[in-house]
Amino acid sequence: MGGYLPVSCDCFLSDQKMPNTTGIEFLKQVKGKHPEIVRIIVSAYTDTQDLIAGINEAGIYQFLSKPWHPDNLKLVVNNAAKIFALQEQDQLLTLELNAEFPRPSSAQIKKKIKSRKEVISKF
Repeated sequence: MGGYLPVSCDCFLSDQKMPNTTGIEFLKQVKGKHPEIVRIIVSAYTDTQDLIAGINEAGIYQFLSKPWHPDNLKLVVNNAAKIFALQEQDQLLTLELNAEFPRPSSAQIKKKIKSRKEVISKF
């Protein structure tokens, strides 16, 4: 996989069996370069160890077994796109919230802790 994607995409769908690599290895690379993209794996084989590795290492959102039903595939991809949109919205809201309510500096936190310790020590 090269550098950055030439187009914007919300999700990646990969088959587990690929020449020269596995879908999980490929999706681990996708996660490394584009962690925001929702990742889906498709396979005719249901090796439990592969599934666990896919979920834990590549951050796989969904596993689809072959043969899949077209309506189910459509639903999974649509849900992945919705998750992507929600993640982007969450990031935007977090930025807005941080701009509206900036985090206190380390010195401000230490000062507040010292002040509260003084109040507590009076009891």
